[in-house]
Amino acid sequence: MIYFNSSQAGEISVELTKVDNDNLKGALMSFDATAKRVKYVFWLL
Repeated sequence: MIYFNSSQAGEISVELTKVDNDNLKGALMSFDATAKRVKYVFWLL
């Protein structure tokens, strides 16, 4: 479980479980949440 502290909303909890190597599924506050692994990151200066 991960907690974020926001000045507007207070403490926000995120609970995610691993589905496979590239996906997570869980809940953000009372909403369903999914997450995907980012495989490539490009930096442009």
